[in-house]
This record gives sequence, structure tokens and C-alpha cells, in this order.
Amino acid sequence: MKKARNVEVLIVGAGPVGLFAALILARRGVDVEIIDSQAHGSAHSYALTVHSQTLGMLEEYGLLEQVLQGARKVSRIDYFQGRNRTGGIDLRSTSLRIPYVAVVGQNHLEAVLEDALEQAGVRVQWKHRAAQVKQDADRVYVSGDELEESVIGYAVAHGEGIVRRRREYTASLLLGADGYNSFVRRSLNIAFPEVGSPEDYAVFQFDTLCGECDAVQIVEKEGLVNVRWPIGANGCRWTFELAGEGTPPEYLRRKDPNLVQRIDHTATGPLDEARLQELLAERVPWCPAKVENEYWNLWARFERRLAERFGEGRVWLAGDAGHLSAPVGVQSMNVGLTEVCDLAERLAEVVNTGASLETLEAYNEDRLSEWSFLQGLNGGLEPMPGAEPALVDTRARLLSWLPASGPDLEVFAGALGFKLSGWSPRPRAEKAKSGAA
Repeated sequence: MKKARNVEVLIVGAGPVGLFAALILARRGVDVEIIDSQAHGSAHSYALTVHSQTLGMLEEYGLLEQVLQGARKVSRIDYFQGRNRTGGIDLRSTSLRIPYVAVVGQNHLEAVLEDALEQAGVRVQWKHRAAQVKQDADRVYVSGDELEESVIGYAVAHGEGIVRRRREYTASLLLGADGYNSFVRRSLNIAFPEVGSPEDYAVFQFDTLCGECDAVQIVEKEGLVNVRWPIGANGCRWTFELAGEGTPPEYLRRKDPNLVQRIDHTATGPLDEARLQELLAERVPWCPAKVENEYWNLWARFERRLAERFGEGRVWLAGDAGHLSAPVGVQSMNVGLTEVCDLAERLAEVVNTGASLETLEAYNEDRLSEWSFLQGLNGGLEPMPGAEPALVDTRARLLSWLPASGPDLEVFAGALGFKLSGWSPRPRAEKAKSGAA
């Protein structure tokens, strides 16, 4: 067995949250290593939109231009109840410094972050899986498996590959950004209870020529939400909430590294072009979308969960390891990127200045407070005079339909006639810079 790799911070999980954390730490001069059990990053994903606040944060790190190269800027979000438009937000008429969201695949965002991380001297250790986590007052001890697709070695459960060799790590701190089924979270025995009902969606991505396609359209009809995101020059993604479709297979919940993910049936029938046309006619008959090339579709379940804690001692969580939410406002990924920026800064302070671990307890309190609000467990949207009654009727879910996070939530809510009640976002200090630490 090789000697244990000694690092200052070990990160488990190389999605956007883990990659961003590693980049921040590397630019702070922290010795960081990042591992992921997958062979490579996502080819595509559910996550699609980068919020205005997140774009500003990426700009501080010199990454905005690269992200926008693969994105479509969208400055308008329209809300409908059936055929009736009930409200809209023109981001160009708000106080936002970046008056748009960027519709961009998670695979492109990951590629930008991984490239920046390599330029900072850190390469992702793909096909490396955490297998055991222990900690004491001074260090974290992680046993990991280096995986390969081979008949040599011994089989790994869940079809993740073959173990080539065991790797040992010792770190000052460990960050778990390893998704909804987080091994790091489970190693800490932190409960991850449901805080709301799961939601099932049929997702279709295709090319179309449909006239006015420059706005995000969020359509509520008979208690189900449907959302359309414009993509690229002529593409769009329609996401339709389903009811009574049964339970999708467990593997639909996993990060998918394949170029094509096509799950072509639900409990009530196939997800094919005929079903897409049926859903368009039923949910949005006024939409002139004409399907040209359908790239992929899938049936996915999104749960609403919140960890009871975001870590303890020298082991901490960020992103989907700590929370899961409904997909319409793309809040889980965006808030995950914001929270890991805060967490990485705190980890760097512990490593570089000997700051107390109590700063990480403050991170835990902030996370629980914000996500209790976003998940509707504490507070919500309070209508102001003149708020559209149809939106008032849906305000319990409307909060999760806002493609915004942090202080921008107040801007989005105000544009629709609401104010935040029960939680106040804190402005984030701009500590990060695009250059070296």
C-alpha cells in the first residue's frame, strides 16, 4: 500500500460545487485534492441555468466570459396560469448588475471550472471513490478506491467499476460535494429527511423554430408546473411536471456521464415525440413550438430534502450533499455554488491563518437558515398590495420557481409584487479575485 497522501483539504465530488471549491482553495494557496468516482464529468444534466448572482461570482474569478461562450443570455421570465399571463420580470429593468441569467448546460460549466482548476495546478482524480471517512481533533482520514474498467481486482458494488488499488488520504479538512447520495454525509450519520413531497418531471430537449422564444416561460396549469428554457440558437428544453406516473428507477437519480440519456417510458406510456406533442397541446396549446430534432428526453424525480446539519468537526458538506429542491428555479446548484464559495473561504482561513473551527459552525447556521426558507419550512413570499391574485394563490410554490438566489431573490420577488418574509439574505463580500492567491 502506498503512503497516505497528505493534503490540507480533500474534496469528494467533482460536480460544479466541488470544482468551484477546489479552484477557490487553490487560488488561496491551499494544497487541495479533488476526487470523483465517475470516469469524467457530466455530458449533460438537469441543471441548466446560472443565476445572475452566480454569474457575478464567476466574474470575480475571471470565468464569466468562458461560461457565456456556451450560453444563451435570457433577460425575461414570464409566468402563466394556463393561457393567461399572470406576471413577468424584465431583468433589464431591475437593479441587477448583471441583468440576465445564462442558459447553459452543466457539462459546459463543469468544463470551464475544470480547465481553470487545471491552470491553477490541480487535476481532478477521476475514478477515485471515497470508501471510509474518520476524523479526530486534528485530522481527517480517508480510505479511497482507485477504480478502473477491468477484470483485474475485485468487484465494486453498484456497478461503479473494478478496484485497482486502495488509496489513503490524510487531510486537515474534508469537503463533501458528492451529491444527493453523499457518502461523506452518510459517514457522519447526518440525517437527510424529506421536507416536502417529491416531484416527477418529463424533460425534452429539442430544436424548434417557434417565433418569440427569448423568454423563460413558467406555466402553471391545474396544479402542475411546466417550464420552457431557450437553448442556443434554435433549441429549447420543456420540462413538464407529471402526476401519477409511478416511481422512476433509482438509477435516474445518479449523475449521468453518458452522451445520450434516453429513458423513453413512464408508468403511463413512452416518452417519445408523440408524447411531447401531446404534452405541448395539453399544457401550452398557445405555444407554436415545432419539433425539429429531439436530442434527448428523460423521466426524473426531484426530491425535497434538507440535511439536519451541514457537517461537524473537520468534515463539511455543500451542494446536493446537503439539500435537494424542485428544479424549476435551478436553486439547488446555484445556491450550492454560492454556499461553497463561503465555505471554501472559511476552510482557507482555517488552513492559512489557524482560524477556529467555530467559523464552520457559523456556516452551518447560515445554511440551515437559508434552506429552511427556500424549502418553505420557515417564512415565504408575502404579497404586497396589487399582487396578481393568481400568483398569490401559488406563492407557496412560486418561491422555488424564481431563478434567483441570495439578495437577487428580493429583486425577483419584488418584480412580481411580493416581499420575503422570515429570512433576510446577506450581501456576499467580494473576497475572490481572478488572479493568483
